[in-house]
Amino acid sequence: MKNSSTRITFGITELEGRLGSFETASDLTLKVRTPASFKVSDMKRMRRDCEILKQKLEDHPEEMCELLSLVVNGRMEDAQATAKRLDFDEDDFTAKEGGLLWLAVAVALAILLWPKKAY
Repeated sequence: MKNSSTRITFGITELEGRLGSFETASDLTLKVRTPASFKVSDMKRMRRDCEILKQKLEDHPEEMCELLSLVVNGRMEDAQATAKRLDFDEDDFTAKEGGLLWLAVAVALAILLWPKKAY
């Protein structure tokens, strides 16, 4: 499968920290190179990812709120532990015939196709 020449980038910026007596801020980004073209089987995985996420939101609403709060507040180690407890990772999604990154691609496409005035 040929990959595209561009990447979709996901990130969180301004993660506050401290280095000695200095206040710091850092960014966490993930760049995903997508396929150059897509197949129906890719759309099925994307749909399955949405179903898995929907089920997790229905079954664990409080924990999903906690997970999101941890991420947006830059507490990534705690967020990773919570995600592991919820089986909210690529391995779990893949085992259920999804693939978490396909969900991320779907979200990125929805945002990028937003009316131009939004960005």
